Amino acid sequence: MDVRISSRLNSGTATVEDRFEATTLVDFNVGGRTLVPAGAVMRGVVTSVEPATRTNRTARLTLSFDQLTVNGRNYPIRGTVTQAIE
Repeated sequence: MDVRISSRLNSGTATVEDRFEATTLVDFNVGGRTLVPAGAVMRGVVTSVEPATRTNRTARLTLSFDQLTVNGRNYPIRGTVTQAIE
């Protein structure tokens, strides 16, 4: 599912267990039915942080999703970010 994170996450300031929200960008359809409409809210948590250093300029954040809200109802989920586009 394509989502947009609502607030900026930064490996220099983020810590493990920081919470964040994201919004789905397009409908998620299965068998002709919309299971998750665009605009649904997903909640998640930062699960690991590796800030950039002087010698290693590559920073990493691992994000996991644990809740999806569709039409006012909350559903527990398990998901991780597989690709991030700036």
